[in-house]
Amino acid sequence: MNKNSRTIGILGGMGPMATVDLFKKIVNESGAERDQDHHKIIIFNNPKIPSRSEAILKGMNTAFPQLLKSAKTLEAAGADFIIIPCHTAHYWFRELQDQLNIPIINMIDNTVNYINSLTKNESQKVLILATRGTIYSKIFQNEFMIKRIPYVVPNSEEQEIVSKAIDFTKSNLVETNPYISKLNNMIDNYITGNHITCILAGCTEISLLLPYLTHKCSKIDSSLLLAKRAINEANQ
Repeated sequence: MNKNSRTIGILGGMGPMATVDLFKKIVNESGAERDQDHHKIIIFNNPKIPSRSEAILKGMNTAFPQLLKSAKTLEAAGADFIIIPCHTAHYWFRELQDQLNIPIINMIDNTVNYINSLTKNESQKVLILATRGTIYSKIFQNEFMIKRIPYVVPNSEEQEIVSKAIDFTKSNLVETNPYISKLNNMIDNYITGNHITCILAGCTEISLLLPYLTHKCSKIDSSLLLAKRAINEANQ
């Protein structure tokens, strides 16, 4: 690693376990052999940011002020760029970026570009597992449509399963999450009936559940992709 590497800023707390997971992935992917080989990282873990999904679904502006304040805190602390381990927060990506002097790496674009490099056959489909706010705002669907990547989203009953799985993960229940079996059954039905080839962890809490999803189709961990991208950017 370049000893003069740039400083990564993580706007975290959405939720805290997902923030820890991203930090751990950056550490694990760094290839470091000693302390000095690791990357400089500033983490602002702000779990007091209001619900992003609720703000989107109810048309409120409750989350953005705290997101912006947190981003500016990282900027003032010396971060060279920012990553946000929360897909739903990217609903405000442009508004945040417009008010900062340092770049934010767009987690949505980073993930979609990766999937686009894998998806060559029109018959392939991606199952998006995300929060209600992310699904409702279509931040993934719009990008998939632009790149002509086939996708499916859960129906309202299935989305309830996904949302409950996310909620329990936020309460620190990962391996013992009571909705893992229902999530696995739902995915089984999609593999059989819709011929999906990829499961997209479109929520950083879903990334934490990927080891417990027992399917042979590809699992896209957008948190891991973001960690790798952050390392590349830091080494520039």
